[in-house]
Amino acid sequence: APIHVLIIPKQHVDCFQDVSPETMAGLTTFTQEVATKLGVAETGYRLITNNGDDGGQEVGHLHFHILGGAKLSWSKL
Repeated sequence: APIHVLIIPKQHVDCFQDVSPETMAGLTTFTQEVATKLGVAETGYRLITNNGDDGGQEVGHLHFHILGGAKLSWSKL
């Protein structure tokens, strides 16, 4: 994707399963603000996180990928 930005909380959280609702609320607001500033809030974007070994998580710190800036394809696994 032409736009690829990471959203990483300052507080350490191992994975999505461990994040508190309060932290997630802040991340939601922040992510929406970033998408707006990147110019993809209106056209659309993909928000991705991997959770745990079977989910493909390779980094032991919660983070989200914002992908956008073009029509993104989707290949079925």
